[in-house]
Amino acid sequence: MTRRWARALAWGSIGVTVAAIPTVRLIIAKPHPGHLGVEGSEGTPLVYVGVLAFSIVGALIVSRHTRHLVGWIFCVSGLMAGVSAVTVAYAGAWLCGSGVPTCCVPDQWCVRCDFPGGLLPADLRRSAPFS
Repeated sequence: MTRRWARALAWGSIGVTVAAIPTVRLIIAKPHPGHLGVEGSEGTPLVYVGVLAFSIVGALIVSRHTRHLVGWIFCVSGLMAGVSAVTVAYAGAWLCGSGVPTCCVPDQWCVRCDFPGGLLPADLRRSAPFS
């Protein structure tokens, strides 16, 4: 990998991480009946500062030393934290706002409560938000 590609990937990961922050806030801002886990301590601005710090430090390291493993780990960990926040917010909003009976524990995942009613875990694939 050339130095130019390494820089583009590292700084591009910061761009995706920065884009993930308003996306999470947008998902949370939509009305929903339950309490999402990302609305609690996971949604504070300090968490976003930490995620951005990992991405920026990783990009700075990779810009100078393209084969530096710690720099790539920092870039990927910041990127995955941002992507994870978006997917958790989206899944939580879908599960808690879809009208399906759920058991929402504060700061935890909302899980479906109708397994005894005939819905087996294998049937969850049919009711997934991406199907």
